Amino acid sequence: MKYLLAIAALTFLLACGNPKESEKTANADETIAKDISADAFKNKIETLENELLLDVRTTVEFNSGHLKDALHIDWNSTNFEAEIKKLDNTKPVLIYCLSGGRSGAAMKRLTSLGFKEVYNLKGGISAWKQKGFPVE
Repeated sequence: MKYLLAIAALTFLLACGNPKESEKTANADETIAKDISADAFKNKIETLENELLLDVRTTVEFNSGHLKDALHIDWNSTNFEAEIKKLDNTKPVLIYCLSGGRSGAAMKRLTSLGFKEVYNLKGGISAWKQKGFPVE
């Protein structure tokens, strides 16, 4: 009987030990950097507050059509980092380019500069347009 109680107690302790990774509470210092679909990106635009919407394409690309209220900072410009450092790194950032490559690289750069929440539009503005979502 004592043997069964010991096994039951050990089982209980192991089951109630460290939570699974998916069950852990997010730490306030945790950085979020994710590639997300056009649908999820649109949802973030509609639901987040005080977010920064950032287009990292060239000026020609930006002028050919961009998302409403997007800031434009060209990933390839020599002053990219200086311009990024002027932004509030506590705000969520929604970032995009033409197909997701430059914005993916820029997302990594932003997180290395202390931005805590950055979402990259997977497939870029091309995926956005394919969904029929609006551009200006």
